[in-house]
This record gives sequence, C-alpha cells and structure tokens, in this order.
Amino acid sequence: MQCIAQISPKQGIFYTIGFATTQTGISAPLTSLTALLVCLGVGTLLGPNNVFNLLGTTGTFVYIPVFILMNLAAYRFFREQRPSEFNFWSQLLLPVLSTAALLFIGYNSMVPLPAAPIVFAPLLTLFYLAVGLGILFGRTLRPGQRAWRTQAGNLPEVS
Repeated sequence: MQCIAQISPKQGIFYTIGFATTQTGISAPLTSLTALLVCLGVGTLLGPNNVFNLLGTTGTFVYIPVFILMNLAAYRFFREQRPSEFNFWSQLLLPVLSTAALLFIGYNSMVPLPAAPIVFAPLLTLFYLAVGLGILFGRTLRPGQRAWRTQAGNLPEVS
C-alpha cells in the first residue's frame, strides 16, 4: 500500500487508507458494507433484474428534483450574480427544456404503473428523502449546530 500512500509530493500530501478511515470515522466502510448487504439481500429476494430496475427507477426519481433545482439555481445565479453574462439560450431556454424533459421522463416512468417491485420506486425515494432530512436535522439544523449557516450561500469568486 505504500505505492499509493503518496498522492502529491509537490504539495506534501500523504494519504493512506487508514488515514481516510480515521478522518471519516467508519462512515465510508459502513456505507460500502450497507450497499453490499442491501444489494445482495434484496437481490436474492427479488432477483438481480428487478433490483437493477428498482434501484435505477429510484435513482431517476432522486435525480429529477436535483437537476430541476440545479436549473433554477443556474438561472438565479446568472440573473442575480452575473447579469452581464446571462444568456437567454443557455440559462433560460435550455434549462426550461431540460426540466420539461425530466418531468416527461418521471411521468412516463410511472404511467402506466409498472409491475411490482418497480412500482415501489417512488416510495423508496420518499424513504431516502425522509432519512436524508432526518440526518440533516440531526447533524446540522439542531440548536447549537447552526454555526455553518453564517457561511452558507457564500460562493468563492470564480474567474
């Protein structure tokens, strides 16, 4: 493992797998183990094709709001922060078209209703959302854990 321990001799950064594990706690190995167990466990029950389709459809429903919010953020950024660089085609028309395409994909993923277990993909997505909001509240939005908010929204100047 010494051959991969040194990442950047110029910057003096030495990084080992052990160091990464101590810095992130057990979250990285635990996440990998959980993913493996879920895929093997659910894959054994439902079959690999059904698990692939279920998780792929769930991923679709997770990505749709993320990309729609990204389109809105890009529009707001260029309208408010860089109005001189705003371009109708790339910051308004194309995001509107891609948002419409995403909504079309989401709609056609559920109409007509697919067979089980793929029909449960939206529920699994809501479960992911609930867990994520629970972690967000538990780790960062509790009273006494809100100091990070003073820097929220501050973007480094890019050139």
